[in-house]
Order: sequence, then C-alpha cells, then structure tokens
Amino acid sequence: MSTERSERVDELWTEFSSGKGREIAKNVRGWWADGLDRTDPLLLNLLKKAATALHEEDQVLHRLLEGAVSGKGVSTGLAYWLFETTLVYIIFKAWLAAEPRRLIQWERGYGKNLRKKADLTVGEIGKVDEMRFECKWWNSNNKPTLEAIKYDLGKFANLKKGRGILVAFWWGCEGDECIWSWKAAWKKIDEARGRKYLKRCTPIFAARFQTHVVIRKKHSGHKQHFAIAAFA
Repeated sequence: MSTERSERVDELWTEFSSGKGREIAKNVRGWWADGLDRTDPLLLNLLKKAATALHEEDQVLHRLLEGAVSGKGVSTGLAYWLFETTLVYIIFKAWLAAEPRRLIQWERGYGKNLRKKADLTVGEIGKVDEMRFECKWWNSNNKPTLEAIKYDLGKFANLKKGRGILVAFWWGCEGDECIWSWKAAWKKIDEARGRKYLKRCTPIFAARFQTHVVIRKKHSGHKQHFAIAAFA
C-alpha cells in the first residue's frame, strides 16, 4: 500500500472510530475503502447486509438474555460467548435473502483439496470466479489467534481466480487503550505485521453497533460496541 493510500485509510479509520462513519442501517455505522462502491458494489452490499443482520440478531439475543436468569452477570447480544459458526450462519441467511439469484455456499472446498474449505462463497452457477470468505473472532493478538488467521489467509494463496476476503469480529469498550479499543482493526494489523505473521492484510470495510458487554469498573459509563471488519 502506498504511503498516500495508507494515510488516507488511517484518516478514514480515525473518522470511523470517532463514531462518525456512514449510516448503513439504524444504529449501524460503517466505513469502507475509497472506491469499493465502484470497484466491487456486490462485495460492499454483502458486507453491509452482514453488518445489518448481525445487529438485528444482537438485539434479539440481548432482549432474550436480559429477561432471563441466564443473562445475569454475562455479556448479552453477540458479546455472549458464541462460536464463529453462529455468526457465519447469521450472515449466510442474510445473503441468501439478499441475493437469491447468486450461488451462495457454506463450507465449500478449495478446488480438489476438500480438507480446506471456505466458510462462505459467493458466485454464479457455471462460473469459477467467486468470492471466498473466511471468518474469525479476532478479540486478541495472541499466538493461537494469529496462527489461525494466518492459516485462513494461506488458503487464498493458491486462488487462480476470484477473491479471498477475511471477515473478522470483535467487541470492546470505548476508551479502552488495549486491543479492544475502537481503533483496533488498524492496530491489530500493525501488530500482526510486526510479528511477521501477516504479509498483506488491508482493511477494506468495517461496521459497528452498540452491544452489551460486562465491563470493568474503569470503563463504567463507556459505550460497548460490536465490530465486523473485512480485510483483503
């Protein structure tokens, strides 16, 4: 990425992290790389649909847990301890509804290597060109997390056609200076590059919405958010 491009991305990311961004849906704010609406409107629309669907599910789960004894003393909404597969399933349904004429598949193999599978793929019947999505919780930059992300990004290395996109999820509090802070995506990439885990991973899209996290006393009064970000 050029210095000029890097500075522009950093500028937009700072704007997004300040709470501005662009409205995707009610209470969902978003940011995306310059030109994505022109160069890949389908991808942008899919990511917007994913963010909106996750927000809707966050609200549903929060209401259910808030009114149940099971919700006492735990994070509610999507900050509850959910597996990645649950989040992928929510996105899968949203994309099927939004793009019924496109071929959207779950756990599709990479060519003849059936041991390596993409979480989701989007394409058209009879065409090889497609988008392959790998999804990961990224609430930490510890070694196991970075190794898992590195493994998923490695699946894209041999793609002869199409595009590979990493979709990451995390949650955190405003005002937290650790990796859960709202500038987390850019910081995660910088830290990961510093550890020589990821050679190329540039944020192209992000969205956030307010969620409900059990927080430490020092963060009392801060808003909590859930994030979805895409890297390519």
